[in-house]
Amino acid sequence: KTVVNGNYNEFAPTTLYNNVSGSNTSIVLSDSVANYTYIEIFYGWGDGTTFGLSSEKIYDPSGKKANLKITALNNGYIYIASSLWTLSGTSITLNTGEQWRIGTSPNVTRTQTNQVGIVRVLGYKY
Repeated sequence: KTVVNGNYNEFAPTTLYNNVSGSNTSIVLSDSVANYTYIEIFYGWGDGTTFGLSSEKIYDPSGKKANLKITALNNGYIYIASSLWTLSGTSITLNTGEQWRIGTSPNVTRTQTNQVGIVRVLGYKY
């Protein structure tokens, strides 16, 4: 339990990772994901300033995989970035990541570079 404004709050999160620059490689958490009912991963294209941030909640996270994805429209192009991560112990490990840029007259560019950057991870206990 955590005290928030003088009251007990059983659902207050613990910050397991925080990096305003974003990391598009594997990260180390301050505690094991096995100690949490669920975690919430905040991510964006790099640091999230280009297309904003998204988040995914992963319940019973130990040993699970997370598919983090971004879709955005900018300057007449559709951008898609997708990455697959493994959650285990104090690590979130990048398995693979790709990006696509889709334009007109079939103009599709595919790059096997991960553009999804994790900026924050919160852990929740019940």
